Amino acid sequence: MKQQQTGTASAEAQSAESMRELMISRVSHWIQSSPAAWNRCFKVITALVMAHLLVQLWWALPFGGSDGYSNSTSWQTTRRLYLVQLAVTTLSATISLHVQIRGLVGTDGVIPFPQHAAERIRRNPPYVCLLSWESVLSDPARWVARCLNVLESRWWAHGCNVDPQYPYDWWHKDGCGLTDSKLTALCGAGEAASFAVLVLAVAESNAMGCGMWGVTLQLALGTVRVGALLMATLCYRALRGCASVFTALQWDSLLIEANMLALPLALPMLPNCWLPALLLPQQVCAFKCMFGSGVVKRRSRCHRWASSTAMDLHYETQPIPHVVSWFAHRLPHGLHAQECLAAFIVQLPLTTFQCLDCKS
Repeated sequence: MKQQQTGTASAEAQSAESMRELMISRVSHWIQSSPAAWNRCFKVITALVMAHLLVQLWWALPFGGSDGYSNSTSWQTTRRLYLVQLAVTTLSATISLHVQIRGLVGTDGVIPFPQHAAERIRRNPPYVCLLSWESVLSDPARWVARCLNVLESRWWAHGCNVDPQYPYDWWHKDGCGLTDSKLTALCGAGEAASFAVLVLAVAESNAMGCGMWGVTLQLALGTVRVGALLMATLCYRALRGCASVFTALQWDSLLIEANMLALPLALPMLPNCWLPALLLPQQVCAFKCMFGSGVVKRRSRCHRWASSTAMDLHYETQPIPHVVSWFAHRLPHGLHAQECLAAFIVQLPLTTFQCLDCKS
């Protein structure tokens, strides 16, 4: 009797193992085959999402026929909470970089930043005039990028003894002006600006009144909030550039992108009917991040993801290990294989559900 039970348990274990191997082989075949079909699927899904966003934008505008948005205050609450979240995230990221910036990219750090700063100054001369209508009208996107680069170059060049005769190695000389104080000042300015956005987003209230003083106060605080968010973004952008490989992660770029897209949301006295349209770029950014992560795993044809063994090494090699990573790394391979499958399910098909209207 015991031998029969032992044989049954062994057969069930072998059956479960064979099912797991079959699932892994099917996932591997799905990842490494049919790139043309996957390209068509990606284009169709992207077109459907963009069409949904355009329809949602039409109904969100005042002439779109939607009266529910103009009578709802939940959009204002969503806007304030989103600004608070961005401010807290930017503040945390800047503080985390501040405490280790000298050791990473200081003048005596692992990768000294003066070479990057000198290259920025050489490629984007600080004396360039930015207020040129021809540049603005010809290519606005490139003009904005040039403004950001020149402003960063002006910060690095401020107080420096730039020798135009030696544009490549002037930063090697003593007294060039590129010291660690520029890095710490950037971190401090970014922290102060992020904290200002946090305070102004929390303190914003409709109780200021609609009188002249109330409107003036809202306009003043809103203008300061936009400027603070822009300053926090520019400071972190400059820090990310000089930190090079230490801030080359996906979420560093995503933080800067989210802050830039949130600038219209920081404007004062926004009508409720505008907020759904202004929140759409954030929705597209979230969709791009999640869906793009799944696409990269799918199209990379990495044998680790194909064989569902990527999570076996993830907790050991992740850039910022968590306190429970040591325990998660020692979980059995079967759970790690389920994590790989769950990552594909969440990042590819389930990501499209965020475009659905929860009210319906």
